[in-house]
Amino acid sequence: AFIDLGSPGSLPYVKAAMFLNPDYDDLKYLSAKLNMSIKLYDRAKDEFNSIESASIRSADAQKSLLELLLINRSYEEAIVHINSHMELNSETLNILANLYLELEDYENAINYYSKALDVTPDNAESLYFYRGVVFDKLGEKDKRDEDILKSIELNSYFSDALNYLGYSWLNDNSNIEEAFNMVYKAVKISPNAANIDSLGWGYYKLGDYKKAEALLEHSAKLLPNNIEVLTHLADVYESQGKLIKANYARGHIISLQSD
Repeated sequence: AFIDLGSPGSLPYVKAAMFLNPDYDDLKYLSAKLNMSIKLYDRAKDEFNSIESASIRSADAQKSLLELLLINRSYEEAIVHINSHMELNSETLNILANLYLELEDYENAINYYSKALDVTPDNAESLYFYRGVVFDKLGEKDKRDEDILKSIELNSYFSDALNYLGYSWLNDNSNIEEAFNMVYKAVKISPNAANIDSLGWGYYKLGDYKKAEALLEHSAKLLPNNIEVLTHLADVYESQGKLIKANYARGHIISLQSD
């Protein structure tokens, strides 16, 4: 039988080969990937770092090491790694922007999303969307709207963008009909719990409480411990005079907040 060198069980054979060929970078790289697959992250990290920058395997090793850092949520170290060892292209600039967003460093996130857009990437609609999200976190709603509308212009079936902007407008009590159409389309494209919640909230804003209730109850079944969904549902119950149900939902919210 042949040995599958891509399976964790092959690690002893790879180690034996490395003993005979300690400077063979293909074996170092394979060993590191195998150690990574069985969550021996420190050992994998050392092996990736042992591959010299002049090696033909260097780029693969640096990319895999970045993947390892992201798995471990070592975001600050990942930023240093990208800037020190990797080419800054649309992919790595996008990753840097996402890392700064995760770290809530919004100014740097906007900076790197903008740099990624400057190199005309294939995923421009995603970059515009996430930059719009960051603008929203900074309270810059006009810039949020401009970026997310650009994202939707590039991809009219981008359900996350449709839902995010539509829901934002519903909460801002602005462009209600257009906002409703956005979240309605988002549900048609991707009927997940968050989108269904937004559509239910849209019906609530339009005063159609029965449709709102049905959708929000469905969303609450999918996300039973989501405070935002439960708050919407309680508001809809109250609007129909269903105070027992409203109080039950709000009681559940209080219990979740106290945990």
